[in-house]
Amino acid sequence: MIRQGLLRESAARSIGPGRPRRPLEIDGRRWRVIGVAFEVGRISACDLNLHGRRLGVHYEHVGRSAKELVATACGFVEKIGLDGVLAVGISTTGFADPQSRCILRSSATAPQPCTPLESLYAAAGDRPVLLANNMHALAAYWLLSQNQDCQEDVLLTHMGDGAIGAVFLAAGKPNRGCVTGGNELGHMRLPVETDECICGRTGCLERICSSAYLRRLSGDMSADLVVRLRS
Repeated sequence: MIRQGLLRESAARSIGPGRPRRPLEIDGRRWRVIGVAFEVGRISACDLNLHGRRLGVHYEHVGRSAKELVATACGFVEKIGLDGVLAVGISTTGFADPQSRCILRSSATAPQPCTPLESLYAAAGDRPVLLANNMHALAAYWLLSQNQDCQEDVLLTHMGDGAIGAVFLAAGKPNRGCVTGGNELGHMRLPVETDECICGRTGCLERICSSAYLRRLSGDMSADLVVRLRS
């Protein structure tokens, strides 16, 4: 892995008797990865080093359909280029199936129940592609950003406008569960009348924590949840 440019010897050296250890660390100089993120009505992409730090331009596009988002994602990968790229990572809200290369039920591509990603895999060429839930991707980044090994159980949560997710780390390792999705915290139901969720039901927590529900309560069609929380 050192010869391949994935790891390098750390400058840190052990102190004390005996043969000194030579700690290894991730080498972020040679390789880079492309990250593609499907979010609600939006696609974004950029290239990063192996430490998860952004290197180049961050591309972003707001789209109306799943087909448009996928096509735009392919264009972003072509713009970034594959020279020096080790792998391509794709994150999405909801559920994804790496085996069939599809986004399944997801707020990012709703109302379409299944979104094929074959064209995006083709744009990645011969580079490995990792398709994962966005909360699993967040958990991986959280692990990389820690200064020391974490052996504790951790619950990471994320809240956006109409989007709530969570992922559980058991003994510091992301727990994927039996399906390729994060903990569906946002679909915990309460006895509240809301707009229909992508899961086909009403009263989901992420439908309550949304600008749409705030407008429904207040009657103010310009009400924005993020703005209200900041004020």
